[in-house]
Amino acid sequence: MRGFAVFHILLLCQCWTWAHSKADNDAAQTLDQGLQVEIQGVETNQSESTKQTNGTVDFWAELKELRDMTIELKTDLKHYLSRIEKLEQEKLDVGSGKDLEVRISSAEKEMEEIKSENADSSSMLLLSRMEEIELTSESYNTRNLTSEISLPRKQSGNADHYLSRIEKLEQEKLDLEVRISSAEKEMEEIKSENADQPKVAFSLGLTNAGRLGPYNTDITLRFSKIFKNYGQAYNPDTGVFTAPVRGAYYFRFTFCEINNAHWMGIHLYHNSKIIMTNYDRSNTYYEIMSNGVILELERGDVVYMVLQAPYTVYDDHRNYSTFTGFLLFQL
Repeated sequence: MRGFAVFHILLLCQCWTWAHSKADNDAAQTLDQGLQVEIQGVETNQSESTKQTNGTVDFWAELKELRDMTIELKTDLKHYLSRIEKLEQEKLDVGSGKDLEVRISSAEKEMEEIKSENADSSSMLLLSRMEEIELTSESYNTRNLTSEISLPRKQSGNADHYLSRIEKLEQEKLDLEVRISSAEKEMEEIKSENADQPKVAFSLGLTNAGRLGPYNTDITLRFSKIFKNYGQAYNPDTGVFTAPVRGAYYFRFTFCEINNAHWMGIHLYHNSKIIMTNYDRSNTYYEIMSNGVILELERGDVVYMVLQAPYTVYDDHRNYSTFTGFLLFQL
């Protein structure tokens, strides 16, 4: 009887121990599941933090690249505007033709328009937009930046537009550089032509002695009053102009007589050939005759004026009788 009671007591103890062991196992399993959930949450937070950090780096890198491109473009535009101004100054110094002046003026005007357009509608807008993005970004903390980083992605269309404008301006800058190079080349050619072109021109007065003639024979008129004699091609001692180079030359003369009792008779000679002859008589107190001609001369050819016998001409300090000539261009 006693043994049976002891057996029942031991059986109850074993059941109690088994029940507690099962409860402990259930609790351990529940705890393990909770730990797995926490670990997954930590891994998720770490992944989001990594994405956030990478997005932040890409965002600031884009801003810096856009700003650097804009600053570089503005610097280039200022440089080429300076080159245009320098070319304009060189043009004024050389005193070259109207065509180059028009081309340079057009290039300068176009450059101003490009500069104005860039400042008003591209570069300044881009800088303003970047500053706005920077201010907006700084107002958020690191935890909220993940939700805000999508802003430049949504505005990628605007960024592409600005980049397209910048590329267009860069192409226009290259085109303008080609035009400037062409203008520089043309300027150098003009300088070279001016340097190679001899300076030949003279302007003369006949005399202060009054009337010359009449003579028994024809005489070469020696114009003794030298107003200008560039190139020293006219010899006042002989009255003869000698062509220093082959080219086209222009000559003009004017003669006066103040007494109706006298006739004027003048020859213009090219070498030994009479090119033109002029006669006139003073029907009033002062009578003026003049004429002009373009001649093709070889180097060493001569041109001079001859007073025919028995005619007269008149000159005094008022320079009634003059002789002028100059080189038009070389041939």
